[in-house]
Amino acid sequence: MFGTNLEKVCQKIDALMDELAIIDKRISYHEEQFELAVRLGIAKPGDDEFIQLWRRVHSQFTENLPKAKSAIQSGEEDFKQINRILPMTNRQIREIRADIAAADRAQELGKKRARERFGGSR
Repeated sequence: MFGTNLEKVCQKIDALMDELAIIDKRISYHEEQFELAVRLGIAKPGDDEFIQLWRRVHSQFTENLPKAKSAIQSGEEDFKQINRILPMTNRQIREIRADIAAADRAQELGKKRARERFGGSR
C-alpha cells in the first residue's frame, strides 16, 4: 500500500508518471541505438524484443495511470482499490528500469572492449 488517503495515492501516481518520463528517454535512446545497429548490419530487425517489451509496458502505464488517477479523483473508483495495484505497478517499473540499466552497462562494456581491441581514445 502506498497511500492512506486519496491525496497520497494521487501523489504516488504522479511520482510513477515522472519515473516513466525518465524511462521513456532511456527507451528512446535504446531504440535509436538499435536502429543504428540494424543500419550497420550488426543487428537484424526483430531482434529488439526487450526494447519492444519495455515500450509496450511503458505505453500501458502512461495510458492507464492517468485514467486511474482521474477515476479516483472523480469518485468513480475507490482509491483503496487503486492503491492495491500500485505496488505491482511500481515493481514492474523497477524491473524495466533495472533491465534498461543492465542494457546500459552492457553497452558501456561493449564500447570499452571495442576500444581495447581496436584502439581508440574515447
